Amino acid sequence: MPKRPHDPTLLALIGSRLQQARLARGMTQAALAEKLRIEVATLSRYEGGHKGPSVTTIAAAAKVLDIDVGDLVDRGRELPEPRHRPEVEDAIRLLEGLDSERLDLALRLLHEVAR
Repeated sequence: MPKRPHDPTLLALIGSRLQQARLARGMTQAALAEKLRIEVATLSRYEGGHKGPSVTTIAAAAKVLDIDVGDLVDRGRELPEPRHRPEVEDAIRLLEGLDSERLDLALRLLHEVAR
């Protein structure tokens, strides 16, 4: 079983940083929980500092949020700003989930709308 942090101060830090990064990217708890394949209630406990995510979950969250693992565990680091507005991040997440045929269709539609 993957190791989990137990220090209450560290749990609170990870939870707070996780929530800050999620909100800055315009993600709901439900959206992030789905990406991490965990229950929303579990993510809520992580963000509230009541439960420690596994190292694997911390790494997965960092990847989904497009940040380094260190950004979640190092109070001295500034959380990086999202590369895109939350709406654009949401569109990217939707496009990433499409098969090749639907992605091609979505891109053609997007090109038409952008004209």
